[in-house]
Amino acid sequence: EFPTACTQDLPPPEDSQAYKARDIYRKYFPQPSKSTGFVVFSDSVGRGLDIGVDPDYLKFDAALEYFAKHQTLDFPETGFNMTKGADERVVYSSFRAVELAKFPLVVAKAYLAKGNASAYATISFEEPQTSTDAIDYSRSLTNAIPDLLKRYNLKGHVDATVFSLPTFMDEISASTTHDIITMFGIVVPLALVIFSVSLSSLRYILLALLSLITSATLTFAFMYAVAASRDVNSLAPGIAAALCLAFVIDYTYFIVSKYKKAVLYQDEE
Repeated sequence: EFPTACTQDLPPPEDSQAYKARDIYRKYFPQPSKSTGFVVFSDSVGRGLDIGVDPDYLKFDAALEYFAKHQTLDFPETGFNMTKGADERVVYSSFRAVELAKFPLVVAKAYLAKGNASAYATISFEEPQTSTDAIDYSRSLTNAIPDLLKRYNLKGHVDATVFSLPTFMDEISASTTHDIITMFGIVVPLALVIFSVSLSSLRYILLALLSLITSATLTFAFMYAVAASRDVNSLAPGIAAALCLAFVIDYTYFIVSKYKKAVLYQDEE
């Protein structure tokens, strides 16, 4: 859980130019600093459909808007009200949505690429981009898109991808967790092999392994508590894991080997 509790929202030092620039931006552009922008990019990959008129894609786009505003896949295709019961923090824009809003056609067509083979939709979510709500919203949006593509027979014909800082942060967290597990999976067995060759005792090897497990558990439990109470950069878990492994293996070997020598010396006396 430690990687998921980290953030990218770390304020610069108060005496820096970056801090002054951030305050000026928030003063003159208060709304963007309080909201998160999502872009859903759709690309026709199979049958070369015209996204601007394809009925399946237009249904998908409407269902995606409904999900974005209501957070449910139960999209009533007839007689639905897009605003009733909707999340007021969400604003959705796409070719279909802008056209329905009676904007000039040139504005709606700005959401389509040349040849209408690709399109994008924008979602404004009125929560800061590093907030837990924004990250959870990004995760739910990413998980819902494959289900909607399958429902409207677009799976394999249209690729739809979500772009946003919360999505990027979520991927950073997942990648960091995977890298930490991989690092422990490679380094710990190698360390145990070295311990088994040099210590030549199952008891000492188990003692070293217990020390490693205890230290890693306490380190990540402590850092999770820190990350839950204050801002901790997303680079911290990887650094903590590397330092934990390095120090624990080094000092465990040093202490256990010294202990073994002391025991052997006592037995000889």
